[in-house]
Amino acid sequence: MENIDDQLEKLKALIKTFAHMDLEVAIKDDVAVINVLWELGYYKEWLMIRRGLADMIIQHLGLKEVDYVEKHTGEKTRAELISPPGKEPLAEEGKPEEQNHGEATPA
Repeated sequence: MENIDDQLEKLKALIKTFAHMDLEVAIKDDVAVINVLWELGYYKEWLMIRRGLADMIIQHLGLKEVDYVEKHTGEKTRAELISPPGKEPLAEEGKPEEQNHGEATPA
């Protein structure tokens, strides 16, 4: 495992690890500034990711604040960035124990 000493590189690594994205970042006066595409607002999990990410940045990097800057560029974004992950396929028919999580089915 690689040891990262530079605070900016640590910030980028935290974002990559927990948000699975490469985002534009800067550190100014103990404040992490993270530029995010406005389309991420459509990704419902982003709300939880950004909160947890901010907490981790403050706790592990010792910064006093995290600012998310919503960036509008007019460029089209790749759909997989804003699409939620696919749902698991439904259990196959004829297997009520999987569909009802082990509960008995009425006769």
